Amino acid sequence: NPNEVVAVLKVVGLVANVRTTAAFQHQQSIYVPDDTSVLVAAPLCVFNDAPWLRGRVDPDRLRVVHPGLSLGTCRRLGIHRVSECVSEVIEPGFSPEPCPASDGSPARLTTTLTSAELAHGL
Repeated sequence: NPNEVVAVLKVVGLVANVRTTAAFQHQQSIYVPDDTSVLVAAPLCVFNDAPWLRGRVDPDRLRVVHPGLSLGTCRRLGIHRVSECVSEVIEPGFSPEPCPASDGSPARLTTTLTSAELAHGL
């Protein structure tokens, strides 16, 4: 129910503001909605600040908070950013090959980057 999700997001935001005080620093973790609106323990989630990494990581290993939670709220709850938890590493022995159709000139690069073929491929 969308109304329930909105209510939960508001409550989580209020709790995050209260948790910054010393009295709440040692409390157990609270539950936050993930991107499928399922409540999950906050330490098991990450804030999606790098959406391009999402498709490169096994979704069973990465729980992303609901997009309605701000980075500030997540920070106050101790939720890390994706970019802090995931790093991309080039495979050993990988060596990129130059594009044979390009002469390397800036004009050719501009033409390629602004082409309809590239736009459709993305």
